[in-house]
Amino acid sequence: MNKKTLLSLSVTTALAAAVGFASVAHATTKTASVAVTASVAGSCKITGGTVAFGAYDPTSATALTASGTVVVACTKNTTYTVGLDTGLNTANAPSGSTRAMVDAGAYLGYDLYSNSGATTLWTNSSPGWVSGTGAGGIGAAANQTLNVYGSVPVGQFVTPGTTFTDTVTATITY
Repeated sequence: MNKKTLLSLSVTTALAAAVGFASVAHATTKTASVAVTASVAGSCKITGGTVAFGAYDPTSATALTASGTVVVACTKNTTYTVGLDTGLNTANAPSGSTRAMVDAGAYLGYDLYSNSGATTLWTNSSPGWVSGTGAGGIGAAANQTLNVYGSVPVGQFVTPGTTFTDTVTATITY
């Protein structure tokens, strides 16, 4: 063999060996698990609304009625109760009413109910609570609207042209 052929053969053998070794080398991979956990606590939120009675006529033979809402959102399957307190002026509620609105020292009695027939007073204790179970959902889908029905009894002779107000606190227990 001549020198040139021997050198060519040596280079070819070296290249073949390098390529052969390269194809034999393997990348090794291994896997592991990553645990991901979360816990969900029962939770609720409550948003109050407005019951706006409008103009009251003390000579009317019919009680003045109005309605409003309280909106609750609770985690799925969370049981809750919602109570309404008697407001800021209950000590001055006239006979036949559990609550009173005030204007300049004059009081106008009213009641809040959990049913449209105005037979179940909505109070802050059992059995006057409204109960439910959280629907779950995302965003507004979790909201549950509870209707509040109000009534101002007839025959309360108060000064005309005044605006009576009260604040009732809604409490959710879950």
